Amino acid sequence: MTKRSHWARHRKLAVITCTGVLVSGLILPVLATTAAAATAGRLGPPNTFVATAPLGVAQSEQTATLLSDGRVLIAAGGTTNAELYNPATRSFAPTAKMPLAVSGATATLLRSGKVLVAGGVHGLHQVASAELLMSVHPASGKAGSKVTVTGSGFYAGETVTLLWDNITVVGHAKTTATGSFGTTITIPKATAGAHVIAVRGRRSFAGTDATFTVTG
Repeated sequence: MTKRSHWARHRKLAVITCTGVLVSGLILPVLATTAAAATAGRLGPPNTFVATAPLGVAQSEQTATLLSDGRVLIAAGGTTNAELYNPATRSFAPTAKMPLAVSGATATLLRSGKVLVAGGVHGLHQVASAELLMSVHPASGKAGSKVTVTGSGFYAGETVTLLWDNITVVGHAKTTATGSFGTTITIPKATAGAHVIAVRGRRSFAGTDATFTVTG
């Protein structure tokens, strides 16, 4: 038996993280076996709800996908905004936007580490589109570190340009026959904090971006 939540939830979602269960903006530290262990992780006593930081943008009927690095991707909640939940800090950070605002979609983690978001409802209409979100792994690190960037939705065989903070070119890649790509870039010298890694197609002019946090 857990303690009662202080907030009512409508169509709530839940996903197990490395520290507990994320339930629509609450964390239930079910994996902390003792009160001391839970307190050390700043989660509070076992089997209790602890508030997280709020989402940057309100969402409804969103998806929650546990990524391989322990973070949770929140997307398709009736807005183009997508956010990443970090269980270590109990906070949300924005990531690449979706091209279409949908709700009630499905989200599936692929073996490549990318997330497939498909279906859903846009306004009063069901949609048949499927979008692959851009992935940056890892999503944080020091200047000079190597990160892998993958994406899709571009023209087949076109060159895509990778930009740091939409200004500095940090790499190029050529897409496959299905319009996807994968490449490794080096994080340039930058101040600590959140920065943007953007990708732009030379022929399609399609583009997306993701957040990378420089540490140290």
